[in-house]
Amino acid sequence: MVHTGYGHFSPMYLPYPNTEKHAHCALEEIRKVKFAQGTDAEVKQSRRQWRKIAAEGTDHHKMDITADGTSYTPEDVEEYRLRRGIRVVGWDDIPNPIRAFDDAGFPENVIQEFSKAGFVRPTPIQAQVWPMDLEDHDLIGIAQPGSGKMLAYLIPAILHVNSQPKRSRGGDGPIVLILTPTIQRAEQIQQEGAKFAAAYNIKVLSGLHLLKHENSGQTCGGGILIDTLSSLLVLLKSKSTNLKSVTYLVLDGADWMLSDTHESQTRNILSEIRSDCQKSFWSTGWPEEVDKRAKLFLHNACKVQIVSPDLKVTPPFDQIVYVLTEDQKYNKLVALLYGISDGSRVVIFMDTKKGRESHDQIALQLCTAGLPAASFHENQSQAERIGIASEFQAGKVPIMIATDVAARVLDLKDVKYVINYDFPGSLDDYVYHIDRFGSAAAEGTAYTFFTTANAGCAKELTILLKKAGQYVSSELEQLGREVTYPGTYIPRTWRWKANNKMTGYGHFSPMYLPYPSTEKHARYALEEIRKIKGLQAHFVRVVEAYEFSTLCFFVSMTYLTFEAADPATYEKKLYQAIVVKASGKKDLMLFGIVNSDGRLSKMHDIREGVEYRIYSIWREDDEDDEDDDE
Repeated sequence: MVHTGYGHFSPMYLPYPNTEKHAHCALEEIRKVKFAQGTDAEVKQSRRQWRKIAAEGTDHHKMDITADGTSYTPEDVEEYRLRRGIRVVGWDDIPNPIRAFDDAGFPENVIQEFSKAGFVRPTPIQAQVWPMDLEDHDLIGIAQPGSGKMLAYLIPAILHVNSQPKRSRGGDGPIVLILTPTIQRAEQIQQEGAKFAAAYNIKVLSGLHLLKHENSGQTCGGGILIDTLSSLLVLLKSKSTNLKSVTYLVLDGADWMLSDTHESQTRNILSEIRSDCQKSFWSTGWPEEVDKRAKLFLHNACKVQIVSPDLKVTPPFDQIVYVLTEDQKYNKLVALLYGISDGSRVVIFMDTKKGRESHDQIALQLCTAGLPAASFHENQSQAERIGIASEFQAGKVPIMIATDVAARVLDLKDVKYVINYDFPGSLDDYVYHIDRFGSAAAEGTAYTFFTTANAGCAKELTILLKKAGQYVSSELEQLGREVTYPGTYIPRTWRWKANNKMTGYGHFSPMYLPYPSTEKHARYALEEIRKIKGLQAHFVRVVEAYEFSTLCFFVSMTYLTFEAADPATYEKKLYQAIVVKASGKKDLMLFGIVNSDGRLSKMHDIREGVEYRIYSIWREDDEDDEDDDE
């Protein structure tokens, strides 16, 4: 018997309820010592170990994100990356991408937010980056606008905060810091982040919000702060916040922040952040000079880039694409269904964003027309969906109208026809639809309704169909044709600089960036001109956009050059517009079509009489080319 004081050893291997609490306490004390005295490698290892135990012990979902990763062979994974355009450089053991939201282990209300946003499955950048975040390494993400990269870093950021102990989620500084080039971008990220962070009761604030409530004592302690470089420096100087607790940093627009103009500000901010902080740099491009500068701040970073995928449809069945207007879709649907009414089962995919009323209405109209149909969407109860799916599988209701999200649980075996009533959100999603249908069906036909609103995918879809030996209509070929423009809309060199054409105390400050609001402004301009002039055209892409801002007033002007498709002729044309934003409101100041000679034919122009003069920046039919002498 070995005595200890007045007692003796009496080991009890019981599931004592406070052991987890004691383990957390011990790890927290070790973490403090490591952070205070350890090397960078020791610090990272300590934090990684702590995060793992914290996640496993407290019903967090962070460690479940790679649940689907081990079920694929290396060849399967490589083929998947190639098909989705995922290119990864760095690290010897790269985690497998996930393929569905269900594999990520997110709570149900988070998955519902993805459904509301119209996501059917993780985008390529999300699929690869989410499991990589668990490795606790620095990362570089390169993807184009609309690729889903905002949520690619927001979800890991939220889960990072959620994996921290509650005691470290207090204080007056954030745990996650996201830096952006503009205030507008910061507000957009804040709004999106707040939707998903609500499931975890995590604060997501913008720097502008903290500045407005500077004297209220409100902080972003233990949460997520989204800010611009200049605004954050003001907050730090006024001691409205601090960066002592930041362990996860995101640079959204890293190429801009690491440019000659802004690198010193970026460096000042990063010097305030602890050395063990996990860093994630994001951009749409990654020049060599930016890569050299980024390496000064990153440690053993892995680069994930989304490139043009090697898209191909593997199943041997027919693909037929009809180019229609929105008003022609329903009549074409009825004609198709009458033509194939051989008792075969048919799935009709509709856009989730159209809402349950639209899906239910189409189902009702088809039933009235003698075509038994049922709608199947995520707004129905589980019992309703099970009942409808059972009737569909049994053939009692041969036609099902389903959203992309709801259809994930459907068994498409023996479904002979699929109709894409609405073209999927991207060509990648189109291939996913067809592949999923084709892998379940021995033979069949996929019909797709394509409108000028989908013209941005026309070129790639044309190439895909031709590769598969499918027929391509003249209308689709016309929409997919490259259009050559005269190029005179490109601003002259002098517009890159401050110049003597002032507006108030401001000056031209063009930003050749994939600014997130440009597409929104272009769509707004098209919508306004529809109301004013009745122009029927659908947005395709922004060719060029830059901003002019005043320094003394909250007024900004976005100069847009963009393509839109004419639904009558199926031609793409070039348009230009000026959208002025003041006090949170937008106004369309000028709108016109660019002629073959590069001059602008104005359809709408109210620049005369506005409070601040807006100078001519394009060649116009009724004006001399005064810029030639600049």
